[in-house]
Amino acid sequence: KRCVLCTIAVFQMKKSNVLTADPVNSGFSAAIGAAESEGLEIDVVGDITDSLHLLFNYAYVNAGTKTDLFNADWAVNIPAGNELVNIPQHQANLLISKDLMIANRASSLGFSINYVDDRLGGLVDPITGQPSDFRLPSYTLFNAFGAHQVTNNVNLSLNIDNITNEKHYVSSYNKWWITPGAPLTWTVKGTYSF
Repeated sequence: KRCVLCTIAVFQMKKSNVLTADPVNSGFSAAIGAAESEGLEIDVVGDITDSLHLLFNYAYVNAGTKTDLFNADWAVNIPAGNELVNIPQHQANLLISKDLMIANRASSLGFSINYVDDRLGGLVDPITGQPSDFRLPSYTLFNAFGAHQVTNNVNLSLNIDNITNEKHYVSSYNKWWITPGAPLTWTVKGTYSF
């Protein structure tokens, strides 16, 4: 039995009253900005076989400022159409899982791959005080997971994230203020139900 559901969405969104640097009061924010994004999203969810499952999604996003802004903290003009910070243009995720029986108990194994495109890391360069071209690099994460029903009441699961221990960055404010992603991480969890 196979059941695969595919959805495709094309979108255009406009947002007003975006919080941005207050052009009058340095160090403060004001809800005066506007942004616009357009793109495409594809989602595929389904069963390849009775025991093999698939989840895939891909998003293309073109997002930018819709109004001219003045950053009073750095005395820099940010023109309309400037790329938004921390928004990747391309992003994709693939997850495949397999149901199986081990010692006559329900189990599952699977893996996932997550890709995030490079993206603007800040609107203003903190050194020059000019509009920034600093970008966070793209990255691909490989993850694995498994679960086993030990008894009717006990379930054990294992998640291994970022198997290749890839150095990556999930977000930033500028080149001096960056949030790193988690390194190789594994988690074992036991659940008891009654």
